[in-house]
Amino acid sequence: AAPQVKPRLSARQVEVLSEMARGLTNKEIADALGISIGTVKVHVHAILEATGSRNRIEAARQLAGLGAPA
Repeated sequence: AAPQVKPRLSARQVEVLSEMARGLTNKEIADALGISIGTVKVHVHAILEATGSRNRIEAARQLAGLGAPA
């Protein structure tokens, strides 16, 4: 369930997920967080695995569900 998403993610993964939820591309996320695009891709993959999401939109909706109903 959505409330369990955050504890399973690292602090950096939560940052990446927050940027994904804003609609940023991998390159934009990399630039914003000062990390490589490859590192962003690794985080995105881990986020999708941890949340059981099929894509970035589903993962972002789970993030939204942490604070308010999606």
